[in-house]
Amino acid sequence: MLLDSVNIFLPQDFVPDYSLIEVIPSNFNNCSFHAKNGITSYSGYLDNMYWAVRKSGLFISGSLSKYLIGNNYTNLCQEMCLYAIESLSHRFGVSLMMAKLTQVDFGLSFECDYEPIRYFKYLGTSTEKAVPSMALH
Repeated sequence: MLLDSVNIFLPQDFVPDYSLIEVIPSNFNNCSFHAKNGITSYSGYLDNMYWAVRKSGLFISGSLSKYLIGNNYTNLCQEMCLYAIESLSHRFGVSLMMAKLTQVDFGLSFECDYEPIRYFKYLGTSTEKAVPSMALH
C-alpha cells in the first residue's frame, strides 16, 4: 500500500508569535489573493503541493512522494515522510511538526487482466474516514 496524498492543517493558534497570513505569502512570488464574504486568503502551489493560508491557519494538500521524489507511485518510509514534512517546513518558513494531519489517502496497485474500470464495482466505496485528525509529531 502506498501513501498517496495528505492534507495538513497548521492552526494559527499553534503559531502565536506571528501571523501566518502575513508571513507565508511573503515567501512566495506566485500566490493569489482572494477576498470573499469578508474573508481574505492567499493560495498557490509549491511544486505539486497546493497551499492556502487564512486567518485561521495554513492548509497544505498533495502527494509527499511526488513532492519529494517526483512521482506518486514510489512508497515512502516513515523517515522519508518526516523528511518531506521538514522540507516543507523549511520552504514555508514555519514548523509543520505540530500541524494536524487531517486526511491521508493510500493507493494500491493491482495487476489486472482487463481494463481497470471493469473491477471498480467489486472494490466498493467508503463514506467513512478511517482515523480522526492527529498531530504529526
